[in-house]
Amino acid sequence: VAQVYRNTGTHGSPTWNAVGAAMDIKCGDQWNTFEASDRNSSVKKFLNALQEWSIEFSVIWDASDTDLTALQTAYRAGTATDLWFADGPSDTVGVSGPNAEWLITEFGTDAPLQDGMKVSVKCVPHALCSFEPEYKTVSA
Repeated sequence: VAQVYRNTGTHGSPTWNAVGAAMDIKCGDQWNTFEASDRNSSVKKFLNALQEWSIEFSVIWDASDTDLTALQTAYRAGTATDLWFADGPSDTVGVSGPNAEWLITEFGTDAPLQDGMKVSVKCVPHALCSFEPEYKTVSA
């Protein structure tokens, strides 16, 4: 089961804390391209330029949840947050997913009459990061 993890340690010695309230996780991964056509072909051709990552998920709001309040604080301050979006438990060999210091670009709320308040979170890699974004895989 996919999971959002927040690092409460350091990048060199991470402590992965599951954001248990996260649901509907969506990881965007695509290449930006540039046109690389030449006169030798009548077909327009492209090459990869930069990879573009984005993460979206929603949570049921709980003001006592320290992970949610940490995400909200990072959003309001515009600071980087070390998150890992993994395809399983953080301590299982082979589990993988994008890990970066993320900029939270959206922290919107939806409060329907009959359900709990839901928060939509969107993230992109932060430009002022202490480590390069990586596709992290747990090894033995």
